[in-house]
Formats: sequence, C-alpha cells, structure tokens
Amino acid sequence: LYLKNQHYELAIDYFKKAISINKSKANYYINLAESYACIGEYQNSINLLLKMDKKSEYFIDSQLRLFNLFYKIKHYTNCIEVGEVLLNKPFPDLLAVFLCVARNLVTNRHSDHVTLCRLAVNN
Repeated sequence: LYLKNQHYELAIDYFKKAISINKSKANYYINLAESYACIGEYQNSINLLLKMDKKSEYFIDSQLRLFNLFYKIKHYTNCIEVGEVLLNKPFPDLLAVFLCVARNLVTNRHSDHVTLCRLAVNN
C-alpha cells in the first residue's frame, strides 16, 4: 500500500521489516528494490535484484526490472548482459527486441526510440 501510494520511505521500512520476519518471500525483495529505485537509490535496488534466486518464480520479473533500471540509468552494456540471460526464458521474442534496442543504444547508431523498436522488430 505504501509503495502504491508513493510513500517510498515508509514502503522501504515496511519491506525491511517484512523481510526480517520472512526472508523467503521473494516478492518482498522485489518491492523493496522498486521502492529504492523510486527514490533514486539505484545501487541498493540493483544489489537486491542481482541477488534473486534463479529458481524463484520472481526471477524473470526481477531481471526485467533490472533491465529497465539499467536502461534508466544508461548502463546499456548491463542491459545487454541481462537481456542475454533472459533470452533463454519463456518469451525470447520480446527480449530480443529489448536486446536489439540496447545494442543499438550502446553503439549510438540511433537516438530515436521508434526507429530502434522498428529495427528490433524487423531483425
């Protein structure tokens, strides 16, 4: 509720307490990472998302959030690395688009997002 209502500091406190009670709930970590990202504490968010267990039902969600976070802070090489991990997951076509976009951003061949998406879909 705190996260949804944009009370990020309260959300951080809540999810930290929830994790201290039950460390096995992966969605608590996801929400804590999201709260950190919303207040600009990107490194805390990244650290939490990188620790997600690959066997967790939330792994794909955590990696998509990580991809988006790296994109937001313009760490395009990291976007590519996360994208390549995700290409082996259940929806490779969508991730191929993201990966193509990230690769083109890294090489600075395109600055227009619409052009990047069209190029990615056509590849």
